[in-house]
Amino acid sequence: MKPRFYCTVYFAVSGLAFSLLGLNFWSITFIIFGLLPHLKYITRRQTGWTLAIYSLTALLFFTYGSMYTSKIETNLTGHETNFQGVIKSVPRLTSSELNWSFQLKLDTGEFIQVYLPDEMDSSEPSLYETCYFKGKLEQPSPRKNPYTFDYKKYLYEQKIHWLVKVQSSHVYCEEPKVPLLKNLGSWRSRKISRMAQEDEKEIAALITALVFGDRSFIDKEKIDFYRRFGILHLLAVSGLHVGLITFAAYYLLYRAGFTRETAGTIVLLLLPVYIVIAGGAPSVIRASLMCMLVILSFKMKLKISILDIISAVCLALLIYNPLYLFHLGFQLSFLTTFSLLLSKSILTDSSRLILLAKTSTIAQMISFPLTLYHFYEFPVLFLPMNLLFIPFISFWILPLSFLTVLLQPVSGKLSDLLLSIGSASIHLIDRLTLYFSEVPWTVAVLGQPSDFMLWLMIITVVISLLLFESQRISLRVMGCSLVAGIVFLQAFMPYFKEEGSVTMLDVGQGDAFVIELPYRKGVYLIDTGGIMPWDNGQTLNRNESTGPGMYVIEPFLKAKGIKRIDKLILTHGHFDHIGETCYLTDKFTIAEAYYPKSQSIPEEAKNSLECLVEDRIPLIFAEKGMGWTEGKDWFYILHPEGDEDKENARSIVILASVNNVTLLFTGDLEEEGENRLLRNFPDLKADILKVAHHGSLSSSQEEFLAQVSPHAGLISAGENNRYGHPHTEVTNLMDSKEILIFRTDKHGAVTVKLKDGDYTITPFLLEEQ
Repeated sequence: MKPRFYCTVYFAVSGLAFSLLGLNFWSITFIIFGLLPHLKYITRRQTGWTLAIYSLTALLFFTYGSMYTSKIETNLTGHETNFQGVIKSVPRLTSSELNWSFQLKLDTGEFIQVYLPDEMDSSEPSLYETCYFKGKLEQPSPRKNPYTFDYKKYLYEQKIHWLVKVQSSHVYCEEPKVPLLKNLGSWRSRKISRMAQEDEKEIAALITALVFGDRSFIDKEKIDFYRRFGILHLLAVSGLHVGLITFAAYYLLYRAGFTRETAGTIVLLLLPVYIVIAGGAPSVIRASLMCMLVILSFKMKLKISILDIISAVCLALLIYNPLYLFHLGFQLSFLTTFSLLLSKSILTDSSRLILLAKTSTIAQMISFPLTLYHFYEFPVLFLPMNLLFIPFISFWILPLSFLTVLLQPVSGKLSDLLLSIGSASIHLIDRLTLYFSEVPWTVAVLGQPSDFMLWLMIITVVISLLLFESQRISLRVMGCSLVAGIVFLQAFMPYFKEEGSVTMLDVGQGDAFVIELPYRKGVYLIDTGGIMPWDNGQTLNRNESTGPGMYVIEPFLKAKGIKRIDKLILTHGHFDHIGETCYLTDKFTIAEAYYPKSQSIPEEAKNSLECLVEDRIPLIFAEKGMGWTEGKDWFYILHPEGDEDKENARSIVILASVNNVTLLFTGDLEEEGENRLLRNFPDLKADILKVAHHGSLSSSQEEFLAQVSPHAGLISAGENNRYGHPHTEVTNLMDSKEILIFRTDKHGAVTVKLKDGDYTITPFLLEEQ
């Protein structure tokens, strides 16, 4: 049994994963994959030597990873205020458009993330400028909700441990010195800025992504469209694009009169330049290095397999930066390329259309477990969409993009004409796909798989691909059945869970509670959170989110495999409780909504209620005495009565029993409402209390807490909020009554699991630690 070079990569990745993450799912998985090709040779004499080589590789990369991580630890103490360094990333305006954000390499070699106020009288920061400034160091905050973007982890993977917020009056920047790479980087930055100013915004953003590897100008809705249909890879500069560009450059040079050897040499020298122009993402580096090694092997007449070339490139990149291992683009780029090379027997003897279909299917299958783990969805129409968009983007928009950029400094009118042609093409393809974008079944929300399900998915995909290599139709049908089976198993897993759960999400200064009944008999959302924009929402489109709907609630629900909300309960009309309603009605199917019965509706609530009406979602005006049951679980509305005159006093109050555990949800009810509850329900008790009005002193009176006598209290309040919620008097009173306090400002999201009359409460921040 001789060692295989590509199997060495598996052991190298396993060693790195072990050094960076400890003994975990991935470090074990890659060892198994490295051994699989050798199972039938396990009894041969050379087995010991092969295993020794693999073990040594894993050990070397484990040692290297440990040494590397020790070197990138911060040397800053947090007390420094004066900084000097070079801007190493293209400065971007933040979503608020109030600050410039960029990475800066200090003179000590350490990287920091800088936030610089954008002021009209100050010049924009530029790539490779040397800047001197004063500021305050802050550590990035950990994420506070499950399944949300982890900014702290992202910065660590960029070797960044600190943020600096700068006062613009304390900044001075010098023009960059311009050696070749810096000059190219500055040219790229200027070109991106130029494209951002074009009138044809959509095609300009697409050109920026395809030529310069920067898709930050493409709006989120368009990104979501490409992701939903399994064609997001087309927006990344990857193997197909680099291969086409390399072939086009070689062909044009050859037709221009250069010999094949000279044309190959020129392309070889141009590819490193293109890596810089295209942004230097791992997928760009991988594809470019592979092209360079292929050209070199031809020039030197070396017989090296493509599989060995990609293996060498992978090892080289991991040696250069082990943290590439965490980069999703790196993972998908190598995973799909490896798999396509190992599946060459499936791809042979096919027409171009069939070859494209097979390639798209294999790439989608092999990336399915990983993309589902990160995005929670499966694109049902990936195959027809890839068959449509791959030729359209690769053979029409991509050449058009390069011509547009090249002609900009030569002929502005011709460049504008090409932009108009590209824009018309995009609008035409958008019209063709508009119908599919509005059909709900085009995307299957399956949820994030557990480690066990991830194992099953990987094993199923590998077995299915092996079955597809057979010429027998029955085996190929079996392979398809296995994949379909694992998809259905993931989709229906929640319907076998006997425990219920209540999750208090951290939506800042607002409320959002997700209730999941046992066996997925119902999913309820109590309030949506919401951040009031400075202009009171006048510039927002109805499907735009001001924050927690997009960044907290949507990823949480989708990671749970939830596409349908059975009941949306809006406790009252304040924006911090209903502000994300319109966004959520666009993203999820909502069976019915509840809003408190009242004599009037506040202005800030009207837009949210209009969205419900426009989407024909039944709107029920809740009042005391209403309720419903679902199996053994029941929900009873205790409040309002409909005659309350203040908005907080109108809050819907629900007493619920889930798996024989009682919970009381109180909205923003204040003292007067609590007293009314005590008069109407003198025997009111609950195991768990949602503390009213974010723990305000106007609620949670001693008599009320004494009567309800909860064992635990859940407080949803924004960290360092301007109201001082929860008030110390309230938390002290709860402590004196031995009520366990869980609060989002300290604990992040809090999950309550309910089973057989018992419950466990888990704060997310403690679970993360």
